[in-house]
Amino acid sequence: MDKVTLFLVAALFVTATLAAPKKIEVSFIDHDNIEETNDGGLVYTPHGTVIVGDIEIELTRNGILNPSHRWPQGRIYYTISQNYSSAIHDTIIAAMRELEHDINGASGHCIQFIPRTNQVTYIEIHAGTGCHSIIGFNNHGKQDVSIGAGCELKGIIMHELIHTIGFWHEQSRPDRDNYINIDLNNVKAESRHDFNLHPVTEATTLNTAYDFGSIMHYGVYTFALDRSKPVITAKPGKASDTTSMGQRLSLSTTDVLKIQRLYGCTEDTTHITKPTTLTKCTFESTECGLVIEHTTFNWIHGRGVIADGPHAGYSFGTDSYLIAVQSPTHATGVAKIHSPTYRNGPVCVDFYFYQKGPSSYLDVVVQGPHLTTTVVKNYHNNYQNNWVHSRTSVNVPVGTEFTVTFQAHMAAGDVAIDDVHIYQGHCV
Repeated sequence: MDKVTLFLVAALFVTATLAAPKKIEVSFIDHDNIEETNDGGLVYTPHGTVIVGDIEIELTRNGILNPSHRWPQGRIYYTISQNYSSAIHDTIIAAMRELEHDINGASGHCIQFIPRTNQVTYIEIHAGTGCHSIIGFNNHGKQDVSIGAGCELKGIIMHELIHTIGFWHEQSRPDRDNYINIDLNNVKAESRHDFNLHPVTEATTLNTAYDFGSIMHYGVYTFALDRSKPVITAKPGKASDTTSMGQRLSLSTTDVLKIQRLYGCTEDTTHITKPTTLTKCTFESTECGLVIEHTTFNWIHGRGVIADGPHAGYSFGTDSYLIAVQSPTHATGVAKIHSPTYRNGPVCVDFYFYQKGPSSYLDVVVQGPHLTTTVVKNYHNNYQNNWVHSRTSVNVPVGTEFTVTFQAHMAAGDVAIDDVHIYQGHCV
């Protein structure tokens, strides 16, 4: 082999090596979710309270209008069960710190969670059955806050701790019938108490507008007998296109304002902890920057009942959603919609999907020029006649380009998605 040939072979080897850099592997973490499923009805406890849904109520309650039910000086003393893992313990502490950060202003403390020493009245956070808490301060000893298996998301913990601070659910406020409809015929009989309206003698709106986005609002399908049909729907014209009832991601502005007003604190809603949103869409009128790829099947906007799809959207019960519909002319195919290109991983991919089968299914793919194409969620054979919450933390190095694609593999049955929220960082 002469020198010229050797040079060419070496050059080709170098070129091939440079042309095929190793792809970056994508790792991901699945996050299961729970939707206030402590729905065992009325459960009487040994210390004179009754559990209704996720609230433990004193049998002789007066509600938050009674100043004696507010924690003195906003100080809530607590213990945390040693049976929790260190990760869950840390999440509980993080929920407390986020509440303090969001509620307390520069002028001083409004609400404080303080480890108990010898205080008589305090909360004991433990892994009981489901998620539930007493409303407010009861002034006669230990108060249970149950953060049971599946309830350990930070947002669910914050929800329960706001019950402890002194608040009912948003959909139980005195003026709720002006804003929502509740189909009690679709609520389990033992859970109907949890939709009781609290009159002005028990609860106050604190001069705030009804808040569909409150962390204290139930979701559209909470405690439904038939989870394909909504329990709570927004009255016409009352909810905005970005409304998503039942969110457990962060406090709303109104959540913070009400706590500050109840405890007579300085009103300051300028420092509420929110995730950095990259894409968020309820599909009311647009795809919000998501791009539909035109293939054998397309994603389209749906509303109301579709024969092999949902009866309603997930956001507020009368809303739109995105759906890939089976076709009489194509036996099989794929419908795709992808995100804009991101460069700021890791991200949380949070959304709801609906597929009742019998054979069409959804998967979620992460890909990019320097990434190994990875299916981070595959829902083949996961068929349910209701909306399902999906949450995945996707680890992509900062600065690396990638997209998230929702792929409906079409055969028999429709596939729908709603409330897509992709935000920076791991799922919380």
